[in-house]
Amino acid sequence: ALSGPEISLVADESEGCTYDAVTKTVTIPNKNGQTVKLKAVAPTLAAPPATTGSSVAITNAWITADAASIATAEGIYTFTLPTAQGSSDATNALTFKSTLTGATTVVTVKLKDAAL
Repeated sequence: ALSGPEISLVADESEGCTYDAVTKTVTIPNKNGQTVKLKAVAPTLAAPPATTGSSVAITNAWITADAASIATAEGIYTFTLPTAQGSSDATNALTFKSTLTGATTVVTVKLKDAAL
């Protein structure tokens, strides 16, 4: 099976956020303006023309992305929770797609109560 982009957390710019690579789950504080940065590493064909890059689709609009796609093999997406959700039980999904293979990686977003 073709693999989708490999996702990791940019920890120093994602305060209070955690990412579990095994379950592909990112957990972010449920507070206004919370951001999380995820790095996507997409498969690349070595032979020219080198086709690579990724795109992302968000299931629920309460999270926004700074870019819908990135043309380079490695790229960082910044996701923002503009407004805290009424319940920290709300979940979301980010579907990262490889431009080259069309394969996807789905990351689940979970909220946690923000520290006061």
